[in-house]
Formats: sequence, structure tokens, C-alpha cells
Amino acid sequence: DIVTNEAVTDDGTNKPLLSTATGTIQTVYHVDNTAAGGGDGSAETPFNTLAAAQAIAGTNDLIYVHRGDGTSTGQNAGITIDDDGQMLIGEGSAISFAGGMFTLGAGSGSAADLIIPAGTAPVISNTNPNGDGVTVTADNVYLTGFTVDGASRDGIVVEGDAASAQNVTISNVTATNNRMGIYIHGTNGGDVSAMVEQSVTTGNSQHGIAVYDDTAGTFEVDLGGGSLGSAGLNVLAGNTLEDLAVEYDGRALSAQNNWWGQ
Repeated sequence: DIVTNEAVTDDGTNKPLLSTATGTIQTVYHVDNTAAGGGDGSAETPFNTLAAAQAIAGTNDLIYVHRGDGTSTGQNAGITIDDDGQMLIGEGSAISFAGGMFTLGAGSGSAADLIIPAGTAPVISNTNPNGDGVTVTADNVYLTGFTVDGASRDGIVVEGDAASAQNVTISNVTATNNRMGIYIHGTNGGDVSAMVEQSVTTGNSQHGIAVYDDTAGTFEVDLGGGSLGSAGLNVLAGNTLEDLAVEYDGRALSAQNNWWGQ
């Protein structure tokens, strides 16, 4: 028996998805590199390049990248996440209510946990000289569900350069064939805090993950079992130099529950 004090009904209409950060309808911009040009970023007419989504997305917006044709076409110039609260979610991760990022609008009753099921991860790259795949320069950013493959410089960069890139979550991503897979760096008094979990860094020409503290500001990284709540479960293996390179100013970096293979 299920006892509830609220009637749960389904009238067959769409219900608004709300952002818990703002309490307002969650803005979602879709990217699909098989779509026709001239899209508006809606589910019906997606953008066909990451650049188009980056140009319009603002604070607390979600960029959802479909698998598309499985290549980095239209997604090979990198993307910078520079507005607080932005989410970059690839089709490789499901979107659900479990993370506490969304609610349903008033009168919606209850809902199933799953919003969009997981599929195959899309590929992001950056073939420009000294180009990084995904760059984060803002707070409360969430990255998941994609592969960064073959960027001319680093795969994913979290950079606090005289600015703040705090409470950054990197989950269920793969970084391969880049210089460094994931590079987390604070400098010039910038503030950085980031956690990495359930991610793969392999086949990069230098380090799988590099954690470099060159700042007098806040700098905290959790690769598993640390204070930021990372579950670990990362794979760090098969990178040309170190799988993990650390310059952490004498502190302990937590990197528990990971797989370190040969």
C-alpha cells in the first residue's frame, strides 16, 4: 500500500522542469551535429555546433549534447563554461531527479526519477592551436556524459586565474588523446575547488590528471573519498608520463577507490 497526502495525477500534458538553483523553468539548449543549420537550440531544432550553444547559454543554463554522428564535427573548437551554475551534459549520462538539480512545476504531482535516459557519449575536441576541449572558469559547474578526444592541448581544464572556479563537478567523462586529460589549476590568487568521479583518463601524451596549486587562494581537489564528496571510481592508466601529477603545497590529496592499471 502507498499512502500519500497528495493526489498524483497525469493529465497527459508536459510539465515544466524547474531549476532548484533558481526555482524557475530550467533552460536547456540542445546540440546535435547531425541537425540542420539555423536551429534555435530547442529539442525540435537543435544547434549543430557547440559554439552556438556557448554563445547563448547563461547562468544556470544546461547545454545538452546529443551523440550526433559520433564524431567531433561541429564540436571540435572546444567550449568554455564561464557562467556560474552552467551544466554541460552529454548523452552518455542520464538526466534524473536523483542529483537534486531539478524539480517539477506546481501541480505536477510526483514523477519518475528518470528524465532522459543515458545513451552513447558525444565527442568534443579542439583542433585549434593550443586549444582545450572543455574549459571551466566559473562556480557551481557540472560536467558529465561526454568524451574529450584529441584536443591539441588539454581535455578538460578547470582554471581559477585571479578568479573563481569553485564547486566544479566532473563525473562520468572520458579524456583521451589529449596533452593532459584533466587539468585543475589555480593561480594569481584564484579560488578553485573541484571533484572528479567515475571518469576515465587514458592515452594522454602527458598526464592523465594534473592538480597544480599555484595560488594563495582556496584550492581543494577531491579525486575520491575527500571532503567534496567524490566517490572515486576513476580510471587513471596508460598515460605517457604520470597518470596523476600533483603539486599541492604540502597537503594531502584524497584519491581513494580508483583503478590504477598498467
